[in-house]
Amino acid sequence: MLLAQTSSESGIDILDIASKNSERLDFLIVLIGVILGLSIGRLVNFIGDFLYNRNNGKASLTHGLFLTSLFLFQVFYWWDIWELKIQLKDEEISFWIFIRMLLIPLCLYCATALLCPKLIYPKGDEKLSMGDLFDEQARPFYIFWVLLCVIGISQGMDLREERLTDPEVMVRIIAGVIFLIGIIVKKSAFNSVLAFVMFLLLIVYITVPIWGGYVSQWLPA
Repeated sequence: MLLAQTSSESGIDILDIASKNSERLDFLIVLIGVILGLSIGRLVNFIGDFLYNRNNGKASLTHGLFLTSLFLFQVFYWWDIWELKIQLKDEEISFWIFIRMLLIPLCLYCATALLCPKLIYPKGDEKLSMGDLFDEQARPFYIFWVLLCVIGISQGMDLREERLTDPEVMVRIIAGVIFLIGIIVKKSAFNSVLAFVMFLLLIVYITVPIWGGYVSQWLPA
């Protein structure tokens, strides 16, 4: 009788923890969605404003690639949160986990704000260069990406039980090292190379788990 009562109480505790986790995760996902929505909205508004003033603005491939990478990463992170919610539904959500998951969209918003400021376009033949804009904001932009890499490595190893040899973790480590070099080296040519490297690393980062899950379905158990 006592064993049955203990088992029943244990079941209630598990259900109570799962219910609290679900409420916290729902709140966190909504908060993350609001921040990412503001960030993506700012990015889209900046592009629309540039297109409207295209005669007084000078486009930059480096700036454009970083904007594309920012957009793709934010959309992917928003999608990845739903998978993470399923993994965490039976685990207790600590304050440290809550903060780490919230810091990622905050860093993304700050990085977007650096590349998508409210600009006053010049009149006449003078043009505002997006390349010069990026060169001015490159160092703080890279700092936020280093923070994203560090938080991503910590969160992946803690919540997903990833190892340093996993492809996703290796991509984050490589990206973090490259961004650290970018903080030190202040050259437009290096920024251009880094824009291509970041874009390629991001494509690998997104496609590896997707194709990995697809291929695993066809492999024998």
